[in-house]
Amino acid sequence: MPRRGLSWAASSDGVGVVCRQWTLSARMASGTRDVELSASALPFSIGRSRNQGLVIDWTHADVSGRHVEIVAIDDDGVSVVIHGDNGVAVDATAHGPGAQFCWKPGETLTLGGRTEQVPACTLVLARS
Repeated sequence: MPRRGLSWAASSDGVGVVCRQWTLSARMASGTRDVELSASALPFSIGRSRNQGLVIDWTHADVSGRHVEIVAIDDDGVSVVIHGDNGVAVDATAHGPGAQFCWKPGETLTLGGRTEQVPACTLVLARS
């Protein structure tokens, strides 16, 4: 049985693997929302469309319906694929549409930009 903060997943060869769980903290126009991520919930989509795992406020006009997708979890972080036309920034490093990268704990991922009326939507990954 996995310890708290860990989840059980099957690897491609059928052998069980214990993976760390992560918490995603999203700050958007309506406030902050925390979401627990685990391997069993993958892929996990984020965007403005209401059928995403994490729905971003419509006021963030630069965020696509399905902007990013978390496709893998390991002890180093989570693997992210960008689907949104406007890409993302991770601690000021830009990633465009189609990019895939490892998002690590403590890094801030910014979806879209900010306006005078609305701050940018930011996501932070932390260990559970």
